Amino acid sequence: MVTSALNAQLKVNSTGKIEIGTSPSTDCQFNLKGSSSLDGSVGIGVAPNSNYKLNLSGNSYFNGNVGIGTAPSTYYKLYVLGQSSFNGVSNFQGQSNFGDCRIGGTFNYFPPYRTSPTYSAFQVCGNDNQPALSIIPAYAFSSQYLLWVGGDSYIAGSWTSSDNQLKKSVTVLDGNLMLSKIMNIDGKKFEFKNNEELEQLYKDKNLGSDSTYKNKLTNLPKGERFGFIAQDIEKEFPELVKTDSITNLKAINYEGMIPVLLQSIKEQQNMINELQKKINGVSVTPKQNLLRSSSNPNEPESSTTNTISQNTPNPFTNSTIINYYITKETQNAMICIYNMNGNQLKSYTINERGNGNITIKGSELNAGMYLYALIVDGKEVDTKKMILTK
Repeated sequence: MVTSALNAQLKVNSTGKIEIGTSPSTDCQFNLKGSSSLDGSVGIGVAPNSNYKLNLSGNSYFNGNVGIGTAPSTYYKLYVLGQSSFNGVSNFQGQSNFGDCRIGGTFNYFPPYRTSPTYSAFQVCGNDNQPALSIIPAYAFSSQYLLWVGGDSYIAGSWTSSDNQLKKSVTVLDGNLMLSKIMNIDGKKFEFKNNEELEQLYKDKNLGSDSTYKNKLTNLPKGERFGFIAQDIEKEFPELVKTDSITNLKAINYEGMIPVLLQSIKEQQNMINELQKKINGVSVTPKQNLLRSSSNPNEPESSTTNTISQNTPNPFTNSTIINYYITKETQNAMICIYNMNGNQLKSYTINERGNGNITIKGSELNAGMYLYALIVDGKEVDTKKMILTK
């Protein structure tokens, strides 16, 4: 039926466009005014699909509450009961309620509708080089990522798949190699560029493949942030950096840095342990142990052996004192200070024999934990720890 009568409630023009209860529209395939209820599978601009209650192709305009597969809702403009498919550009403003719904994309593994409770009720599928879902304050643009969020996001809880059954070619990272690479990277404090600066960047550098600048990144988060520079990470860990072929922007897999840092810390701890073994390598007789256990820890332990005491105060800020005892038979004696990596920072030659002490000034060192050792005639006698706070 085709009619152009001005007073007709149902109008179908010669191009197949339908108007119900409203004036004809040149933009929409189907133009409906007022509350409506459609029962069964409905196809607008395309043949009905038995898998969906609503199959829509082309532009459509609904003014009023619409119920498809059920009575119209007084709360929702569109209330669809059953499977729905949206292909093309769709715009939803206001409150919307979707049960089983698939928006865009093509399923290669799961069927495009839910056939059992194990499938998602709401599925968003991306196409090649297009995000499946973009959440940004302003413009959407092409990208290789499945999800693009332009701004800060808050997640109350998150889990990442990491089951061994899903992985292959698993190897342990070389801690020494990881540590050497980490030493070439610095953590940075930075701010993102504002929209004006980004605009100039696009003009100067021509970021992205769209020469008309329709697809531009805007409204980046504000405020100071800590992190890395992707180009710095890429030099040492190219596996953790991805360059989007559409936007030419680089991104970091921050999660991938966790095992790198873990192995680096373990390697550093192994180095500390080895150093401690070397420091403790000088044999101590049972008699010397007995003398040390019975003495004041802050005073030299014996008058018949070379000894060094725990510094006081410890921790310290301005200065600390280390007491020692050097026997008269000793040829050479010194107290050396090391950092926790085993690097010697300072040495103090001891010329006096018998009881004595040295003073360590806090201004000569950075805040941290240190080792100090008594070296007598080329051999380590004892080593202790001290802590400097500022």
